Amino acid sequence: MTVASARPTDTSAPPTRGLLLHEWTFGALLIYLALRSAIQISPLDAATVIPVLLLGVDVALIGWDRRARTLTSGRSRLLFHVVAMNVVYLRLGVDVPRMGNLSADAWLLSLDRRWFGETPALRLASLANPVTSELVSFCYFLFFPAMLGYQLAWLFSEPLRARRFFAGLYLVYSVGFAGYTLAPATGPWVHLASSFQPLQGGPITWLTDRIVRTGCNGIDVFPSLHIAVTTYFVGYDAMSGQYRRFLFALVPAIGLCVATVYLRYHYAVDGLAGFILGAAALFMVRPLRPTSANIPSTPASRLNPASS
Repeated sequence: MTVASARPTDTSAPPTRGLLLHEWTFGALLIYLALRSAIQISPLDAATVIPVLLLGVDVALIGWDRRARTLTSGRSRLLFHVVAMNVVYLRLGVDVPRMGNLSADAWLLSLDRRWFGETPALRLASLANPVTSELVSFCYFLFFPAMLGYQLAWLFSEPLRARRFFAGLYLVYSVGFAGYTLAPATGPWVHLASSFQPLQGGPITWLTDRIVRTGCNGIDVFPSLHIAVTTYFVGYDAMSGQYRRFLFALVPAIGLCVATVYLRYHYAVDGLAGFILGAAALFMVRPLRPTSANIPSTPASRLNPASS
């Protein structure tokens, strides 16, 4: 892959001017969560303290990177969000219900019925069969290794492109998590459970179902981050010249989008919102083509994606 060939040969990193795009949005998310929890729960509750602590670690890593300007400090600054976003995701499932939010399932279902006549999860139920369930479950399952693979590939690429990739990816997560707090919902598989017969499939269908049941936080529906992140992954590859990987991933990506509705995890409006979010993030980071002519040779010109 051309990503691997873009690794810098020295141990220094080009300086970053200001904050990265996702650091602004993630910082804003943490402040919002801390203030809301302090008001609606308690200033001393974990729901308030944890976002404050995460914000402090983020600020410390940003400060270290701006002083050290090494590949290690830069990559640590990016990798912080891998850990922090998982912590926030798990906490949202605990804390958002305690803030008195009403479920948005009825609203999302009404949007589906207004725009599509019926939520597609119910329409597809009559077409469900074991072979299709296995195929779409496999596409859905691929999201999990893809999350690791894409982040590792871009983390060890040229620093400018690594920053831009992570800036867009965690912009998606920041906005998506805000959506979870404003419109928490369980999805058709819970809200409309009495309307469905259990899906029939094989081991992949069973494994995917187990992962979702044990790993979801219970409010992670609007927008669909599976679709938003998948859109961002394949779109970033296309915009960065990774055409071979783009073509290889395109069919599974489409299968994953179908799977979110077929497997009853999402309303159609969730998927539409996720696609718009992923596309908007791609537009905001505007990746460079991976050619040497497009990579400035002077460190001062390798700038923060938020300021380009």
